Amino acid sequence: MKKKICGISLVVLTLAVTACGGSGGESDESAQDRAVERYAELLEGVGAENVDDFSACVLPVLKETSGLSWDDIATRLDNSSTFEDSEEQFDDVPEPDENGQATLLACFAELSEDDLQKIILGETVAADTPEVSQNIADIAEGWANSLREGGFFDTFEGTTDEEIQIWTECTMTALLNAGFSEDELYNHFVRGAWREDIFDARVDDPESSQCFTEFWLGPPLELPDGDLFELAVTAYASTRDYVDLTPAETETIVRCILTRIRDAGFSDEDIWRYAVDDYSSDATGRVLDADVDYWDCFDE
Repeated sequence: MKKKICGISLVVLTLAVTACGGSGGESDESAQDRAVERYAELLEGVGAENVDDFSACVLPVLKETSGLSWDDIATRLDNSSTFEDSEEQFDDVPEPDENGQATLLACFAELSEDDLQKIILGETVAADTPEVSQNIADIAEGWANSLREGGFFDTFEGTTDEEIQIWTECTMTALLNAGFSEDELYNHFVRGAWREDIFDARVDDPESSQCFTEFWLGPPLELPDGDLFELAVTAYASTRDYVDLTPAETETIVRCILTRIRDAGFSDEDIWRYAVDDYSSDATGRVLDADVDYWDCFDE
Protein backbone atom coordinates (compact mmCIF):
# COMPACT_ATOMS: atom_id res chain seq x y z
CA MET A 1 0.00 0.00 0.00
CA LYS A 2 1.42 3.36 -0.96
CA LYS A 3 1.90 6.03 1.62
CA LYS A 4 -0.92 8.08 0.17
CA ILE A 5 -3.28 8.91 2.94
CA CYS A 6 -5.92 10.33 0.66
CA GLY A 7 -6.40 6.81 -0.63
CA ILE A 8 -7.65 5.58 2.75
CA SER A 9 -11.40 5.82 3.17
CA LEU A 10 -12.75 7.76 6.09
CA VAL A 11 -14.61 4.63 7.09
CA VAL A 12 -11.32 2.80 7.58
CA LEU A 13 -9.82 5.71 9.41
CA THR A 14 -12.84 5.85 11.69
CA LEU A 15 -12.47 2.13 12.41
CA ALA A 16 -8.89 2.73 13.42
CA VAL A 17 -9.93 5.60 15.62
CA THR A 18 -12.87 3.81 17.15
CA ALA A 19 -10.37 1.24 18.23
CA CYS A 20 -8.67 3.84 20.35
CA GLY A 21 -10.77 4.73 23.06
CA GLY A 22 -12.60 6.53 25.94
CA SER A 23 -13.30 9.20 28.77
CA GLY A 24 -11.75 10.82 32.00
CA GLY A 25 -10.72 9.44 35.45
CA GLU A 26 -7.70 9.09 37.81
CA SER A 27 -5.72 12.16 36.83
CA ASP A 28 -6.34 13.18 33.26
CA GLU A 29 -2.64 13.28 32.53
CA SER A 30 -1.83 9.85 33.95
CA ALA A 31 -4.97 8.30 32.41
CA GLN A 32 -4.03 9.78 29.03
CA ASP A 33 -0.53 8.35 29.32
CA ARG A 34 -1.99 4.95 30.21
CA ALA A 35 -4.36 5.04 27.23
CA VAL A 36 -1.62 6.08 24.80
CA GLU A 37 0.71 3.37 26.07
CA ARG A 38 -1.98 0.66 25.93
CA TYR A 39 -3.14 1.62 22.43
CA ALA A 40 0.46 1.54 21.21
CA GLU A 41 0.77 -1.98 22.66
CA LEU A 42 -2.34 -3.08 20.77
CA LEU A 43 -0.95 -1.63 17.54
CA GLU A 44 2.30 -3.47 18.11
CA GLY A 45 0.19 -6.59 18.39
CA VAL A 46 -0.57 -6.40 14.66
CA GLY A 47 3.10 -5.95 13.83
CA ALA A 48 3.34 -2.15 13.72
CA GLU A 49 6.52 -0.79 15.31
CA ASN A 50 6.91 3.00 15.53
CA VAL A 51 3.45 3.81 16.86
CA ASP A 52 3.91 5.80 20.08
CA ASP A 53 3.52 9.18 18.35
CA PHE A 54 0.63 7.83 16.23
CA SER A 55 -1.18 6.65 19.35
CA ALA A 56 -0.69 10.03 21.03
CA CYS A 57 -1.94 11.73 17.86
CA VAL A 58 -5.21 9.85 17.25
CA LEU A 59 -6.49 9.35 20.78
CA PRO A 60 -7.32 13.02 21.42
CA VAL A 61 -9.56 12.90 18.34
CA LEU A 62 -11.44 9.99 19.87
CA LYS A 63 -11.80 11.80 23.17
CA GLU A 64 -13.16 14.90 21.43
CA THR A 65 -15.52 12.86 19.24
CA SER A 66 -16.82 10.48 21.90
CA GLY A 67 -17.03 12.74 24.93
CA LEU A 68 -15.42 9.97 26.97
CA SER A 69 -12.89 10.73 29.69
CA TRP A 70 -9.26 9.63 29.47
CA ASP A 71 -9.95 7.16 32.25
CA ASP A 72 -12.83 5.62 30.26
CA ILE A 73 -10.65 5.36 27.18
CA ALA A 74 -7.80 3.76 29.10
CA THR A 75 -10.16 1.32 30.80
CA ARG A 76 -11.73 0.19 27.56
CA LEU A 77 -8.32 -0.29 26.01
CA ASP A 78 -7.17 -2.24 29.06
CA ASN A 79 -10.18 -4.51 28.54
CA SER A 80 -9.10 -5.22 24.96
CA SER A 81 -6.84 -8.22 24.44
CA THR A 82 -6.20 -7.46 20.75
CA PHE A 83 -6.46 -4.57 18.32
CA GLU A 84 -9.64 -6.13 16.89
CA ASP A 85 -11.13 -6.34 20.38
CA SER A 86 -10.51 -2.63 20.86
CA GLU A 87 -12.63 -1.84 17.80
CA GLU A 88 -15.60 -3.58 19.41
CA GLN A 89 -15.05 -1.60 22.62
CA PHE A 90 -15.85 1.61 20.74
CA ASP A 91 -18.71 0.64 18.42
CA ASP A 92 -20.78 3.44 19.96
CA VAL A 93 -18.38 6.21 18.93
CA PRO A 94 -19.58 8.39 15.99
CA GLU A 95 -17.43 9.51 13.10
CA PRO A 96 -15.23 12.55 13.79
CA ASP A 97 -16.11 15.96 12.37
CA GLU A 98 -14.12 17.59 9.57
CA ASN A 99 -11.47 18.92 11.93
CA GLY A 100 -11.10 15.52 13.53
CA GLN A 101 -10.83 13.83 10.13
CA ALA A 102 -8.15 16.28 9.08
CA THR A 103 -6.19 15.53 12.23
CA LEU A 104 -6.51 11.80 11.61
CA LEU A 105 -5.18 12.17 8.09
CA ALA A 106 -2.18 14.02 9.45
CA CYS A 107 -1.62 11.26 12.04
CA PHE A 108 -1.70 8.53 9.40
CA ALA A 109 0.61 10.54 7.16
CA GLU A 110 3.37 10.23 9.76
CA LEU A 111 3.31 6.42 9.71
CA SER A 112 5.78 4.38 7.71
CA GLU A 113 4.33 2.51 4.74
CA ASP A 114 4.86 -0.81 6.50
CA ASP A 115 3.17 0.27 9.74
CA LEU A 116 0.30 1.83 7.82
CA GLN A 117 -0.39 -1.42 5.99
CA LYS A 118 -0.26 -3.47 9.18
CA ILE A 119 -2.64 -1.17 11.03
CA ILE A 120 -5.16 -0.98 8.19
CA LEU A 121 -5.03 -4.65 7.28
CA GLY A 122 -4.14 -6.15 10.64
CA GLU A 123 -1.39 -8.05 8.84
CA THR A 124 -0.04 -9.99 11.82
CA VAL A 125 -1.23 -11.05 15.23
CA ALA A 126 0.30 -10.57 18.63
CA ALA A 127 3.46 -12.57 19.16
CA ASP A 128 1.97 -14.16 22.27
CA THR A 129 -1.26 -15.10 20.44
CA PRO A 130 -0.36 -17.79 17.90
CA GLU A 131 -2.89 -18.34 15.13
CA VAL A 132 -4.86 -21.54 14.97
CA SER A 133 -3.94 -23.48 11.86
CA GLN A 134 -6.68 -23.20 9.29
CA ASN A 135 -8.05 -26.18 7.37
CA ILE A 136 -7.44 -25.88 3.64
CA ALA A 137 -11.10 -26.51 2.85
CA ASP A 138 -12.11 -23.65 5.18
CA ILE A 139 -9.59 -21.31 3.56
CA ALA A 140 -10.84 -22.27 0.12
CA GLU A 141 -14.45 -21.69 1.18
CA GLY A 142 -13.59 -18.30 2.69
CA TRP A 143 -11.83 -17.25 -0.50
CA ALA A 144 -14.74 -18.47 -2.63
CA ASN A 145 -17.19 -16.45 -0.53
CA SER A 146 -15.06 -13.33 -0.98
CA LEU A 147 -14.99 -13.87 -4.74
CA ARG A 148 -18.75 -14.34 -4.81
CA GLU A 149 -19.28 -11.10 -2.91
CA GLY A 150 -17.01 -9.31 -5.38
CA GLY A 151 -18.95 -10.64 -8.38
CA PHE A 152 -16.01 -12.64 -9.73
CA PHE A 153 -18.17 -15.59 -10.78
CA ASP A 154 -20.64 -13.40 -12.67
CA THR A 155 -18.47 -13.89 -15.77
CA PHE A 156 -18.61 -17.68 -15.38
CA GLU A 157 -22.31 -18.34 -15.92
CA GLY A 158 -23.46 -21.82 -15.03
CA THR A 159 -20.55 -22.50 -12.71
CA THR A 160 -21.61 -24.82 -9.90
CA ASP A 161 -20.62 -24.62 -6.24
CA GLU A 162 -18.83 -27.95 -6.66
CA GLU A 163 -16.71 -26.61 -9.52
CA ILE A 164 -15.82 -23.53 -7.46
CA GLN A 165 -14.88 -25.72 -4.50
CA ILE A 166 -12.68 -27.95 -6.69
CA TRP A 167 -10.84 -24.91 -8.10
CA THR A 168 -10.30 -23.07 -4.82
CA GLU A 169 -9.15 -26.21 -2.96
CA CYS A 170 -6.89 -27.12 -5.89
CA THR A 171 -5.35 -23.64 -5.71
CA MET A 172 -4.80 -23.84 -1.95
CA THR A 173 -3.12 -27.24 -2.33
CA ALA A 174 -0.89 -25.92 -5.11
CA LEU A 175 0.19 -22.98 -2.96
CA LEU A 176 0.90 -25.28 -0.03
CA ASN A 177 3.10 -27.30 -2.38
CA ALA A 178 4.78 -24.04 -3.39
CA GLY A 179 5.93 -23.56 0.21
CA PHE A 180 3.29 -21.33 1.83
CA SER A 181 1.78 -22.27 5.18
CA GLU A 182 -1.93 -22.63 5.95
CA ASP A 183 -1.76 -19.60 8.24
CA GLU A 184 -0.17 -17.48 5.51
CA LEU A 185 -2.86 -18.53 3.03
CA TYR A 186 -5.61 -17.83 5.56
CA ASN A 187 -4.27 -14.33 6.21
CA HIS A 188 -4.02 -13.56 2.50
CA PHE A 189 -7.25 -15.07 1.16
CA VAL A 190 -9.62 -14.75 4.12
CA ARG A 191 -8.36 -11.97 6.41
CA GLY A 192 -7.36 -9.70 3.52
CA ALA A 193 -3.70 -9.28 4.53
CA TRP A 194 -2.62 -9.16 0.88
CA ARG A 195 0.84 -10.46 -0.01
CA GLU A 196 2.41 -9.93 -3.38
CA ASP A 197 4.39 -13.19 -3.32
CA ILE A 198 1.25 -15.26 -2.72
CA PHE A 199 -0.62 -13.39 -5.44
CA ASP A 200 2.23 -13.93 -7.90
CA ALA A 201 2.46 -17.61 -7.05
CA ARG A 202 -1.27 -18.09 -7.55
CA VAL A 203 -1.00 -16.64 -11.03
CA ASP A 204 2.43 -17.91 -12.13
CA ASP A 205 2.96 -21.23 -10.36
CA PRO A 206 2.35 -24.01 -12.95
CA GLU A 207 0.30 -26.16 -10.59
CA SER A 208 -1.87 -23.25 -9.44
CA SER A 209 -2.25 -21.97 -13.00
CA GLN A 210 -3.40 -25.42 -14.10
CA CYS A 211 -6.09 -25.33 -11.40
CA PHE A 212 -7.59 -22.21 -12.97
CA THR A 213 -7.23 -23.57 -16.51
CA GLU A 214 -9.28 -26.62 -15.57
CA PHE A 215 -11.86 -24.45 -13.79
CA TRP A 216 -12.17 -22.24 -16.88
CA LEU A 217 -12.02 -24.85 -19.65
CA GLY A 218 -12.89 -28.04 -17.83
CA PRO A 219 -10.66 -31.01 -16.99
CA PRO A 220 -8.25 -32.48 -19.57
CA LEU A 221 -9.78 -34.86 -22.09
CA GLU A 222 -9.81 -38.53 -21.26
CA LEU A 223 -7.24 -40.52 -23.20
CA PRO A 224 -8.67 -42.75 -25.92
CA ASP A 225 -7.79 -46.41 -26.38
CA GLY A 226 -5.21 -47.23 -29.02
CA ASP A 227 -1.88 -45.93 -30.29
CA LEU A 228 -1.83 -42.31 -29.13
CA PHE A 229 0.73 -41.24 -31.71
CA GLU A 230 -1.24 -42.68 -34.64
CA LEU A 231 -4.45 -41.20 -33.25
CA ALA A 232 -2.65 -37.85 -32.99
CA VAL A 233 -1.57 -38.06 -36.64
CA THR A 234 -5.14 -38.76 -37.73
CA ALA A 235 -6.64 -35.98 -35.56
CA TYR A 236 -4.03 -33.39 -36.52
CA ALA A 237 -4.28 -34.18 -40.25
CA SER A 238 -8.07 -33.75 -40.12
CA THR A 239 -7.66 -30.12 -39.01
CA ARG A 240 -4.95 -29.15 -41.50
CA ASP A 241 -5.97 -27.48 -44.74
CA TYR A 242 -2.78 -27.38 -46.78
CA VAL A 243 -3.51 -25.93 -50.22
CA ASP A 244 -3.06 -28.23 -53.24
CA LEU A 245 -2.06 -31.23 -51.12
CA THR A 246 -3.75 -34.60 -51.19
CA PRO A 247 -4.84 -36.27 -47.93
CA ALA A 248 -1.88 -38.63 -48.18
CA GLU A 249 0.56 -35.74 -48.64
CA THR A 250 -1.03 -33.90 -45.72
CA GLU A 251 -0.63 -36.97 -43.52
CA THR A 252 3.04 -37.26 -44.49
CA ILE A 253 3.70 -33.66 -43.42
CA VAL A 254 1.71 -34.07 -40.21
CA ARG A 255 3.55 -37.29 -39.31
CA CYS A 256 6.85 -35.48 -39.87
CA ILE A 257 5.79 -32.55 -37.66
CA LEU A 258 4.62 -34.77 -34.81
CA THR A 259 7.74 -36.90 -35.08
CA ARG A 260 9.87 -33.78 -34.67
CA ILE A 261 7.86 -32.93 -31.53
CA ARG A 262 8.36 -36.48 -30.23
CA ASP A 263 12.10 -36.24 -30.91
CA ALA A 264 12.12 -33.01 -28.83
CA GLY A 265 11.24 -35.11 -25.80
CA PHE A 266 7.45 -34.99 -25.67
CA SER A 267 5.42 -38.07 -24.84
CA ASP A 268 2.78 -39.55 -27.12
CA GLU A 269 0.16 -38.36 -24.64
CA ASP A 270 1.46 -34.78 -24.90
CA ILE A 271 1.47 -35.06 -28.69
CA TRP A 272 -2.10 -36.37 -28.78
CA ARG A 273 -3.34 -33.59 -26.49
CA TYR A 274 -1.55 -31.03 -28.67
CA ALA A 275 -3.02 -32.54 -31.82
CA VAL A 276 -6.62 -32.38 -30.52
CA ASP A 277 -6.19 -28.87 -29.03
CA ASP A 278 -6.70 -30.02 -25.45
CA TYR A 279 -6.08 -26.62 -23.87
CA SER A 280 -7.24 -27.83 -20.46
CA SER A 281 -4.02 -29.81 -20.33
CA ASP A 282 -0.71 -28.01 -19.98
CA ALA A 283 0.70 -30.22 -22.76
CA THR A 284 -0.50 -27.94 -25.55
CA GLY A 285 1.15 -24.92 -23.95
CA ARG A 286 4.39 -26.78 -23.34
CA VAL A 287 4.59 -27.95 -26.95
CA LEU A 288 3.93 -24.45 -28.25
CA ASP A 289 6.47 -22.94 -25.86
CA ALA A 290 9.10 -25.41 -27.04
CA ASP A 291 8.91 -23.88 -30.53
CA VAL A 292 10.05 -27.10 -32.21
CA ASP A 293 11.60 -26.52 -35.63
CA TYR A 294 9.68 -28.62 -38.16
CA TRP A 295 9.58 -26.35 -41.18
CA ASP A 296 11.74 -28.67 -43.23
CA CYS A 297 8.82 -31.13 -43.14
CA PHE A 298 7.19 -29.02 -45.84
CA ASP A 299 10.20 -29.54 -48.11
CA GLU A 300 9.94 -33.30 -48.13
